Amino acid sequence: MRRNVVIGCVGLRGSGKSTALREVIRCRPRLVVVDVLGEHHFGQRVPDLDEALEMLDTVRGRENFALTIQPGRGDLGAVVDTVCDAVFDIGNLSLALEEIPHYCTAGSMPEGLDVLARMGRHRQVDLVYTGQRFAELPRRLTATTDFFVLFGQREPRDLEALAERVGRDLAERVAGLPLHGRLVYDVVAGQCMTEKGHS
Repeated sequence: MRRNVVIGCVGLRGSGKSTALREVIRCRPRLVVVDVLGEHHFGQRVPDLDEALEMLDTVRGRENFALTIQPGRGDLGAVVDTVCDAVFDIGNLSLALEEIPHYCTAGSMPEGLDVLARMGRHRQVDLVYTGQRFAELPRRLTATTDFFVLFGQREPRDLEALAERVGRDLAERVAGLPLHGRLVYDVVAGQCMTEKGHS
């Protein structure tokens, strides 16, 4: 059985994290994107949650599909919770969540996302997410993340949270990255895979 992966792209606005997310997901054969800022367009874009759930049900058996859900200004946490439940039920796909601090805090996240982070491997669900500041990311999610695509962070609170998760040496390297510099860190192997733009 294929092992799922959880990938976090973390960086300040304009650093390149949304580009990194697109690079990670562009070739995924079965893809759902929750795009709270309206920056992505993969497959069909659906603004209505009920319509999105109906579409997800119809593509359940397809080998290839892409669906972008752009929720309105309502309860984003409830929307994400519902989408995560549906994704878990369908299985064998990739879910991309843009700017998760819009509906998560360091100490909490929607229950459906929590289930995916902990048990997505049982349903072969890959999870890719973005956030601007490491300290704002849910700790339960960062604890299950397999790979981080990290862009420069400067705030002491963010660097401290990063150091707690991946070590002080790596946090110091991230602090030295220029705006568009990045490194990819394999959590399981405990090493950087690539690094670009270190000052």
